[in-house]
Amino acid sequence: MGTEMTKSSAVIAALIALLGLIAALCVAMHPESFLGFDLDIESDEGIERIDGAGHYFQSDIATVTAIMKDGYLFDGWYGEDGMLKSSEISYTFAATEEKLYARSERGAFIEVSHSEGLLATVGGTYRIGEEVALEAFVCRKGVSFSGWYEDGTDLVTHKTQCSFTAASDRKMVAKSDSDYFSGNNKLAWDFSGKGLEDSVVIVSDAYTKNYVGSCKNTLKGWADVIPGKYVITIRGTDSQGNLRSESLTSEIKGDFSRTYCWENVYRPADIPGIAPVSQRSFETIEWEVCYEELESFRDSKSGRAPTSESGRIGYAEYQSQSMRNLAEALRGNTAGMSDLQRADYVLKFVQRYTDYQYDSDYNGRVEYWKYPLETILDRSGDCEDTSCLYCSLMKLMGYDVVLLIYDGREYDEGHAAAGIALDGVEGYRYYQIEDRGPAYYFCETTSNYMFVGEIADGYDQAKILRIP
Repeated sequence: MGTEMTKSSAVIAALIALLGLIAALCVAMHPESFLGFDLDIESDEGIERIDGAGHYFQSDIATVTAIMKDGYLFDGWYGEDGMLKSSEISYTFAATEEKLYARSERGAFIEVSHSEGLLATVGGTYRIGEEVALEAFVCRKGVSFSGWYEDGTDLVTHKTQCSFTAASDRKMVAKSDSDYFSGNNKLAWDFSGKGLEDSVVIVSDAYTKNYVGSCKNTLKGWADVIPGKYVITIRGTDSQGNLRSESLTSEIKGDFSRTYCWENVYRPADIPGIAPVSQRSFETIEWEVCYEELESFRDSKSGRAPTSESGRIGYAEYQSQSMRNLAEALRGNTAGMSDLQRADYVLKFVQRYTDYQYDSDYNGRVEYWKYPLETILDRSGDCEDTSCLYCSLMKLMGYDVVLLIYDGREYDEGHAAAGIALDGVEGYRYYQIEDRGPAYYFCETTSNYMFVGEIADGYDQAKILRIP
């Protein structure tokens, strides 16, 4: 019996060895089918990075997207034979080991900023020879429009509308007569060691992105300002005649106030009982920030990639005085509104006043949760950051809110959204923690166009974390 067992074991071992040999031969002959491969993509100087490039198996469906640098336009995706495969910035195809080339072309980057109390058309990259149309809007009482200035120093027009043909990169500033940033604190800079000529120095507020001031051909200077964080940028020509730009950030410690302006868009009045309102308005709030609270959040030792429910809920912070001040300012602006109108209003504030920013672009980390005060002052964050901000503000206004977490294994890289309990709203998507419990209406904080209850297809299963 022992001999039979030994023979059987030998046969099995031989079969395993044979199968291993066959597998090794298959892998050697067609490694791309068994081991996969990394997409081979080459890009030029106008492309910041390629999203979607990674490891694939033969004939997998891949989608790659070119992220452009300012001043460049996407030209197309080309194969090894030089033939154009797609002119779309995002390209979906069956993955192969063929080399792919992403090409760009130089355009004209029109950078636009504005003084406090104004809003202005967003700039961007234009094709050379394309017509550029800019417009400024007064959004705060007591402020008057002064004109459009190039680099904040050279008057282009006193009219609120400014048009020109794109020929080269330009920095356009819509200036008002506001002296909001004038204070008793000295903000100084010294670029004298940079070797730049024909220079322009521009000072902007890091929290609102507002233009503060500028000067020409002065490498050293100072300005009297209120507390806050400021970005000082110099642009000039080096000894080789090349245009260079450098920036530094300077912070003046202390509690500070800021005015926030944004363009609000209202939901069409298609719900019974909701009175029609203007479809567009310019909104302004002013709020006070406690510097010590900001510092405590910046220096927080809590894990910035929470996986537990309590850890994630903790980032929807609503106890700080700074967040209470912001919620109170929004409450004042929404006095007399219905619950749904207020929920929409605050959602639009979060959507339109913050830009989407990947954690990797923020600080190089794969996952990094921010506290609401950090998100609103950075004016940027990803889905969980803006969702926590919305939950914090609505919680402070007395509403029952939840954080909605979508698992990354089911929803690509995962997603987060907010939910708010409202009564009397029909025809919109909601979640319930339990049968007959409150209906939490979905709130997408990363889209400028979606209202409370509107949801993209496919978001069916979420982990519901109620903010206690």
